[in-house]
Amino acid sequence: MKSGGSGAPLFVNQRGGRFSSMGLWGLVRRHAVVAGVERVLTPHVLRHSFATHLLEAGTDIRIIQVLLGHANLSSTARYTRVSDRLIRGTRSPLDRLRLEVVPPA
Repeated sequence: MKSGGSGAPLFVNQRGGRFSSMGLWGLVRRHAVVAGVERVLTPHVLRHSFATHLLEAGTDIRIIQVLLGHANLSSTARYTRVSDRLIRGTRSPLDRLRLEVVPPA
């Protein structure tokens, strides 16, 4: 999270000011514990999950780049590991062909 941004804050603390990095991290951690999440959950993990879910849903990587605020597409590409679920869900165009196997005469 960059500090000192000129726009309106996305997240505000109880006093109405910008969240500090540590304040946002603590909020995420507390809610993860309440939700029963067993792994360490950080704002970065949420950011990575957000980008991965968008990519798996078919969102163009350039749109994800804008949403994450990356200047370079190569920065966005680091968030986009190909998941096993995406690989398993990919079908070959050959799967749609109805090929008839004729035994040799």
